[in-house]
Amino acid sequence: MDNVIDLGRLWLIVRRNWTSMLAFGVIAGGVAFGVSKFVIHPQYSSSAALLVNRKEDATQQGIQLGDQQADIQIINTYKDIITRPIILKSVVQDLTKAQKVQVEPAQPAKYEINELGEKVQVEPAQPAKYKLKPAKYANENLSSNKLANMISISSQNNSQVFTVDVKSNDAKMSADIANSIAEVFKTKITNIMSVSNVSICSFYFGQNSDK
Repeated sequence: MDNVIDLGRLWLIVRRNWTSMLAFGVIAGGVAFGVSKFVIHPQYSSSAALLVNRKEDATQQGIQLGDQQADIQIINTYKDIITRPIILKSVVQDLTKAQKVQVEPAQPAKYEINELGEKVQVEPAQPAKYKLKPAKYANENLSSNKLANMISISSQNNSQVFTVDVKSNDAKMSADIANSIAEVFKTKITNIMSVSNVSICSFYFGQNSDK
């Protein structure tokens, strides 16, 4: 019958072609390893969550609910602004240029009252001290357009929190970009919108994602 498998003939075929089959398997395995190692790069996802919530004093509690609804509605505007060059150019500057950071605050002059009741200076004022912090990614070709392609923004319905998600081939870079975007946005939005209602909830970093 045509449908009956001749095991003897099948074994004969395998025995005659085993070297070719083995070579094909080795080559296929090598190609698969090379593609996974050198062509398909792992993606690392890092996120920063931001809370939109203006601070109210005791006399403004009656309008708090209305303000919460306004904060929820303005999130769509914030999600648009955060991907614009006005934010991302500052992020690029923060990551690729050396930064002047304060290590000691300025100290005022110190005075004492002498035995004559006169106020005399005993220690002069001290200026603030700074140091130059090296750039984290001076050799990376980062730009606002490149960053825009690396980030996505998400939020839940009726939530005052929105999340900035960054994906790159480097876990630390993803975390640094997400952190910098959150910090820059929090600082700049005060001047852009003339309102201070953004705070950073949390940072998440180092998560592998193959998507």
